[in-house]
Formats: sequence, C-alpha cells, structure tokens
Amino acid sequence: MGSVKNISAPPQRAPLAEKRFESAEELQRIGHIVREAVLQCYRPDSCVGSTRILIAVLAHYDIRSVQLPVQVAVYNAAFSLGVKRLRQLPREDPLSRARIKRRKGGARAILIGYGSDVPFHAGWDGHLVAWVPNRKIIIDASIDQASRPQHSINLPRCLVLDGADSRFAKGSLPLCAEHDGSVLRYDAAPNNLAYIESPDWNTQSGRRHEIFMDTLERSIAAVNDCYEDRQARHQDDESDLISSLPQ
Repeated sequence: MGSVKNISAPPQRAPLAEKRFESAEELQRIGHIVREAVLQCYRPDSCVGSTRILIAVLAHYDIRSVQLPVQVAVYNAAFSLGVKRLRQLPREDPLSRARIKRRKGGARAILIGYGSDVPFHAGWDGHLVAWVPNRKIIIDASIDQASRPQHSINLPRCLVLDGADSRFAKGSLPLCAEHDGSVLRYDAAPNNLAYIESPDWNTQSGRRHEIFMDTLERSIAAVNDCYEDRQARHQDDESDLISSLPQ
C-alpha cells in the first residue's frame, strides 16, 4: 500500500502568513472556511480531501498538524439520554448500541468507520481528521456529513475537540464531545491507512492536483480576508473608544 506521507505547506506565503491563530475558535473558523471551499468541488463525504487541504492551510500559518484516521459515533439526544460516563465505554459499545438505533422514541446513531475491511473503490470505511499534537486537539473539517436534521442531529461544518493527547492518537482512549444535544465519540484508528489510495489524497498531478491547488488557494485567501476584516473591526472599535474619551 505504500508509506504514509504527512502534508507540508504548498503555495507561496501570503502577506498575513506570519499571523498566528492560537484559539480553538480561530482554528474552528479556519476549518469552517476550508470546508466551505472544499464543498464547491468535492463530495459532502470528502473527509480525505477536506483534511488534506486543511493540513496544508494550517502549515501555511506555521501550525503543525498531521492526518489521523478515526472512527466516529454520533448519537442524537434521544439515543444518548441514558448513556453515562462516556469515556469509560468499551470500544465495542457504538456497534452494540447501533443495533437499537431504530428503537421507539426517535433514538438514532450515525457510525463512520466501524465496519469491516472495505476496498477503497467501494468507499473507505473510515474518517480522517487533522491532529495538532502540541495543542492536543483534533480538527474535524467534514463532520457535517453526519448531520441528520430529520433525526435531530445537527452538526457544524467543523468541530475542534481538545484532550487529544498521544493516548488518544494511539487508540487507547476515546474522545467525546457534545454539540446541540448530540453526543459524539471519536476513537483513533491509526492502522486504517486505506485512505492513502484515495484520489483525494493522491493529488500530485492531473486534474486532481488542479482542484487541490485551486481549493487550497481559495481557502488561504478566504482566511486572510477573514483576518483582515477582524483586524479592521478591531481598529474601528479602538478608534471609537479613543474618540469617546474626554479631551
């Protein structure tokens, strides 16, 4: 299958590339911007393409991240109502609970990556996120594919979860979060490397490379525009404050 290569920064740095984005909110905003750009050219279930571009965008701003295959279980509020102490659930729990996902009461669960080995031409049975080791966070820039509004599962374009230390990355501990009433559980699956056969990962040449570079450049431009707008608003607020002070 070949070795796995981490993604490095591509295009030439923009004027704002030296600016650092420190907070989880800023990183989530970057992920949201990337996802918006990705959805113009990629399918909604394009976790591989979204993560590949996100890693390159983060590298452009000197934020080191690496790709990490995971499994994701999403429970709506009705399903997770009786779930307690999520971090202590056994790894098999999402599978066993999935068998009751159509029980009365509206309980539903969405599972990604919990099946058996599936060749990529039939769809990769996994999910890919960006892991920022020094911040101990993961950035999931395609979790919106698990949204099911008809079942009260409403997820954003991007989620940032903290607590992703080396134990999580090795698959020893799950990472759990709650969003809008739904509960999400992530389990790292570091040995599920079939995504490297995806055309969304192998973008060195041809049309895929053109799409990748175009999406990457649009993402970086959008991040810069967002930062400039924020800076302009901040300067306007400072000017208003100064003008309101007694002379």
